[in-house]
Formats: sequence, C-alpha cells, structure tokens
Amino acid sequence: MKHILSFDIAKGKSVYCFIDELKNVIIDATLIEHNKSEFDKLYSLIKDYSNLIIIMESTSIYHLPVENYFRSKAIDTIVMNPKLIKQFKDTLNKSKTDKLDCFKIARCYLGTIDNFHYKNDEYFMYNPLARQYWSLVEGQTRLKNRYKQLIEIVFPEFNLIFNDLYDDLALNFIHDFPHPSLFANRRIDYLMNYLKDKNGTTKAYRFKNKVLKMKELASNSLCFVTFDSLQVQNLVQTIEMIQYHKSEINKIKNQLIDEIKDKKLFKIINSIP
Repeated sequence: MKHILSFDIAKGKSVYCFIDELKNVIIDATLIEHNKSEFDKLYSLIKDYSNLIIIMESTSIYHLPVENYFRSKAIDTIVMNPKLIKQFKDTLNKSKTDKLDCFKIARCYLGTIDNFHYKNDEYFMYNPLARQYWSLVEGQTRLKNRYKQLIEIVFPEFNLIFNDLYDDLALNFIHDFPHPSLFANRRIDYLMNYLKDKNGTTKAYRFKNKVLKMKELASNSLCFVTFDSLQVQNLVQTIEMIQYHKSEINKIKNQLIDEIKDKKLFKIINSIP
C-alpha cells in the first residue's frame, strides 16, 4: 500500500499531512518549519512505512529545500503543477480537512496517478542550467528595451546608421562612440578602419558610405544631451550589460547542447523551431 506525505508549501514553512492510498489519515494537517531538525523528526515518524511517496505543489523556489531533503533520503518525490491541482475535481464527500490544501494535493495525486510523468535524473541535472538560461534571456529583453530608450534620448539617428542595433558591430561602435560629438569630427579613414577591425573584415572601403552617412547625421542632429551626461554614461553601461548577458546566454546554450546532444530527446528538442 502506498503512503503519501503531502505538503502545502509556503516561504520557510509548510503544512503537511500523511495518508495512505485509501485516504485514511495517519497524521493530520501539521505545521512544520523549514529546518533540518524538524524534518529529521518528521522523517523518523514516516521512514518505516512502505511505498513512501512525497507530494508537493510547485511554488517558485520555496519547495526546493523540501524536495531536495526527501530526494536525499532516496524517497520518491513528486512536484505537481499548480494548475493541475486547481483544476482537479474531487468526487469524495467534503469534510473539514478537505479545506486544507495538503489534503487536496494528496487527493489530486491519487486521482491522477495513472497519467503521471516522473522527472528523471537528467531533468534535475539540466533544469538549473535551463532556468538560468531563461532568466538571462528575460533580463536581456529588459536591457534591450532600456538600450532602445537611451538611444532615442542620446542619438536616435543610430537607427539610421545600423540595420540592427543589437549586433556586435553596432554595440561596439555605440559603446565607444555613444555621442555624436565623439565621431562627428573624426577622420573618415579612422572610422572606416575602426568599423573594419570590429567587423573582422579586411576591406575598410566597404564602410565608406556608412561613415559618410553617420558624419552627416551627427552634424545635423538635434542632440540635446552632452557627451559627459548621465544618459550617455547609462547608455555605455547598458551596452556592457547586454554584451555580458549575450556572452553568458551563448555559454549556457553551448553547455546545454554539449551535454545533451547524445541524449535520446535531443533530436526532438532540437527540431522545435
């Protein structure tokens, strides 16, 4: 017979209950603080029961200490999707304990057990990398929006000079010449060679039209901030953060590819556009 320890998790504390698969209550709803001594006491109460399963709802990062504690004890531990629990409709008669989420989570598990997908070791190995990747991607989106704002304040004509403000050539140039006064009076050949070197090509003449255009736009700009203004400093700083995020995103992406390219699911995942 299965024995289910179910947690309703909050920040730093949880309410748990312990039932069997026939929904007989062994331990009623009980508050527990998230510290080792309390969890060790709980473990001593349940460890001798057969077919132990730990159930909890995914709650951002707050369920992770509880999940990791029981996984370290080699006990089957399942983290459920909150939407699944919310949508679950119990056919049992209501009672007082039915109002407590720890019982609802346990009942939801028992009602959907046949359709459960268990996380394997690969999930726990690569999930932190994937979470970090998407966190950096979200951060990069915010930085790009801020970058676009600052371009409009400092020198909106950068949009007419570069087709893509986020490619390496544009980021490098705007970082080194964030204000029109910094390149308006520069020699044409100097700017052409700068762009050639940053673009990794051997032919500077390819950039002559771009340089002539940027000098013309700079001389005719209504730019209202000075080259030493806080807005210009913010623009440079934002570009540095974008470049750092870009590097870290690519590093994590390559690490994930290198580590899962020989796994069974890689071809399926890699085929998703």
